[in-house]
Amino acid sequence: MVVIDHVDWTPEFSIGEVTINGNAAEVTLFGIPVFQATLLIKPPSHNHQQTVQSKTRPAPVIETTLGEVLSDIDLFPLRNWVFVRDAKCVSSASSCLVVDTTDAETGSDGFTPFEAEKRQMAEFLSIQDLKDVIEVLELSNRDATMELKCSAAAYYFENDAFMPSSNSA
Repeated sequence: MVVIDHVDWTPEFSIGEVTINGNAAEVTLFGIPVFQATLLIKPPSHNHQQTVQSKTRPAPVIETTLGEVLSDIDLFPLRNWVFVRDAKCVSSASSCLVVDTTDAETGSDGFTPFEAEKRQMAEFLSIQDLKDVIEVLELSNRDATMELKCSAAAYYFENDAFMPSSNSA
């Protein structure tokens, strides 16, 4: 949470949204709640501005869709893992959790994060794996659709290999 010194000051936050409630501001970065963020605040009729900066740290568990993860893959730390309900049947609309497994509370098996277990989700791929899948796919198909990216991720999950290129040379 960022505390603003003056109630009338307004935030400018170009890569997300800021909600102000009294002297407190809640920052959302592309739909991902963050604990801390960089925020430029300006008083309404003054030439003075103040910058409040701190390290951005994503929440340890983020509920989203696979399409949103793949669209904004660079926003997630590489060490995070994606959990889905059915890894063999994923699409851009598939619900998923992005979990920082280093900070997550584990479930009854001592491995699966509690939040994934509670939602009956299983481990899919790491953010690093997904990033690699997209990079390899885009080598042969720069304009790959979101559904093709999802199919390539599912193929990688099932085969531990990149999806073969549809381009024959």
